Amino acid sequence: MRDADLHRYARQLILPNMDEGLQSRIKQTSVVVVGAGGVGCPVILYLAAAGIGKLTVIDGDKIEASNLNRQIAFSDHDLGKPKASVAAARAQSLNSDCKVKAVEAWLDGDTAESLLTSLSIPSTPNIIVDTSDQPVTRSHINRVCHKAGLPLVFVSAIRLEGQLASFTSGVKHNNSLSLSPCLACAFPELATPESAKAHASPLSRCAEAGVLGAITGVLGSMAALEVLRLIVAPEKPFGESLIGKLMLFDGRDPYMQVIAIKKRTDCPVCS
Repeated sequence: MRDADLHRYARQLILPNMDEGLQSRIKQTSVVVVGAGGVGCPVILYLAAAGIGKLTVIDGDKIEASNLNRQIAFSDHDLGKPKASVAAARAQSLNSDCKVKAVEAWLDGDTAESLLTSLSIPSTPNIIVDTSDQPVTRSHINRVCHKAGLPLVFVSAIRLEGQLASFTSGVKHNNSLSLSPCLACAFPELATPESAKAHASPLSRCAEAGVLGAITGVLGSMAALEVLRLIVAPEKPFGESLIGKLMLFDGRDPYMQVIAIKKRTDCPVCS
C-alpha cells in the first residue's frame, strides 16, 4: 500500500484482525448502491471513506427541501439537482481514489438486469446495496442478484424502525449454489413485481408514514458496515455478517433483534 493509503486508513488498519491485505480487498471491490435517499446517503459516504475501489450510485430522483432532514449528502444549494450526481460528487470529494459513477435513472423491469449486470466487473467482487423504498424495485433487484450471482444487502428505514439483511442465494461456492435464502424467502410478497405491487401500502414509504433522519443514519451506517463484512469474509475483523438473518431495529426503545431466515423450498426466485 502507498504511504498515503496507510495514513488515510490508519484508524481502521490498526483494528484487531485487520491488515493491509484486507484493506486492499476493500479497494478492489465494486459496490452499486440503488437509492441516494436517507439510508443511501450514509451508505455511499461511509463506503467511499472506507476505501471502496468503485462506487456506483443509481437514483432517478431530484433533491427537494423535504429530503434535507435526513439525506446528509445534500445541502440547500443542491435543491432541484439529480440525487445520484450530487451524492456521487460528494463521495468523490471525500476520497479521490474511489472511482464514483452516477446513474440518473430509475430501475424497472426493462432496465434492472441490464443495468446492474453491466455495472459489475468480471473477476472483481461486486455487491449490490438496495436502499430503495419501492417494493417493485426491490423485487426486480432481488431477482437480478439471484440470477447474476451478486450478493445483495437489503436495508430499509421508516418511522423509528429499520431492517437490514444480506442475501447470497445466487452466489456459487465450489461450483454449488449457496444455501442462503433470497429476499423473497423473507418477504414472499416480493417474489414477483406483480405481487409486490399488489401488496404495496402507502404507509411503506417515508413520504406517507414519516421517518426520523437519525434513524436513516443508523441504518445506513449499519448497511455500510455489513458491506465491509461481506468484502473481508471469511475473515471477521468487523464481526459476523447477516447472511441468512434479518436484523430488526426499533429506535424508540432502543431495541434490536436478529432472526434467522430459512430458504423456502417453494420460493419462485431461488428454489
